Amino acid sequence: MAITVKHADELTLFLLTEAVRRFEVEPGYADKILQRLFLEKKGLNNRDRGCVSEMFYDLLRNKRLLESGMNFSGYKPIERSYLLASAYILWRDIQVPKRLELPRFNFKAYLTRVASNAESNPAIRFSVPDWLFVLGKAELGDRWEKELDALNSSPLQALRANTLKTTVDDLQQKFADQGINCTKATDVANGLVMDRKGNLFLTHEFHEGLFEFQDISSQRVAELLDPKPGMLVMDACAGNGGKTLHLAALMENKGRLVAADNLVYKLSTMRRRAQRAGVLNVESVDAAIPNAFLPFHDLVDRLLLDVPCTGTGVWRRNPEARWLMKDTTLENLHTQQREIIASYSVMVKPGGQMVYSTCSILPSENRLQVEAFLAQNSNFYLVKEIQLFPSETEGDGFYMALIGRNA
Repeated sequence: MAITVKHADELTLFLLTEAVRRFEVEPGYADKILQRLFLEKKGLNNRDRGCVSEMFYDLLRNKRLLESGMNFSGYKPIERSYLLASAYILWRDIQVPKRLELPRFNFKAYLTRVASNAESNPAIRFSVPDWLFVLGKAELGDRWEKELDALNSSPLQALRANTLKTTVDDLQQKFADQGINCTKATDVANGLVMDRKGNLFLTHEFHEGLFEFQDISSQRVAELLDPKPGMLVMDACAGNGGKTLHLAALMENKGRLVAADNLVYKLSTMRRRAQRAGVLNVESVDAAIPNAFLPFHDLVDRLLLDVPCTGTGVWRRNPEARWLMKDTTLENLHTQQREIIASYSVMVKPGGQMVYSTCSILPSENRLQVEAFLAQNSNFYLVKEIQLFPSETEGDGFYMALIGRNA
């Protein structure tokens, strides 16, 4: 999806500049930066917030490319941020009022430098650190550039109809009655893809828990695990609970659903979401407590391990991740992933199944981890694996492997 912003004014340029400055001073998650900024600046309407958000995310996707044509030496942080925000607006050909004076520099020469840098260095062209470009190239070969190109586009806005309260057809009709157009996703049972982005948090349907914001690829994870009503199901890396709620819907609120995470504040978010969604069969477990999983050994029918990963498959919606990664990140994650699948798999009962999943497209986090686990655990076997690449799907990049335990 291409950027939709065509016009910007003084306010949106100021907010974009301030968002860039905050990221430069203290790099962090883009959504948190914008959330704090919007809370501080009272009186913003939905258009202002949407415009700034779209531009900020797009700028982060192309940050290195944009910076490559500029000389920031001698500038203060706020001046540097203003130059970068202004260059972005000119680069995207976003129209501004004539009264708004942008920095006076030779924009034609700037574009020439940007084009030359992009031609000579693919890491600049795709706007990633050099070391990260080399890492991806080693893992994916020529495919890496194809995926980087896809990851530098805007993501689609996708929903999952909450079948505990509605159907995908009824939800689609409710939106259509309000002039909100969406289409059914082709790869999942209850997904909707919005024709254009909008603030659906304000809708009656959201407050009534009729849907959850969830990427199409992410929805495939719970569908692959295929929990049945009445089962004992564990989401051992539940986070904020997006996949947990999907599992509950597939279980029809029947059976026992356990959501675990070592960050208890995320479980609090999950419980609030579960209440809104009408989920009745979920309980939470603090995974940081010693022996927290001991009572579940050999008892779980279905286990979901959505493990921590680099998130390379979701750079479209989390473009800041490429700037937050360090060259030691992947090695640390490899260790964590191996430990999780080895120690948590003991909960799967004989004849049960688990899904190992990531939102990464790097084989070392995905297929190679599963192969190593299976080589060391002969009582488990691979049922099915799915690798979703951003260049080939309407959703994010994801990996998921369905693994069975011998009866």
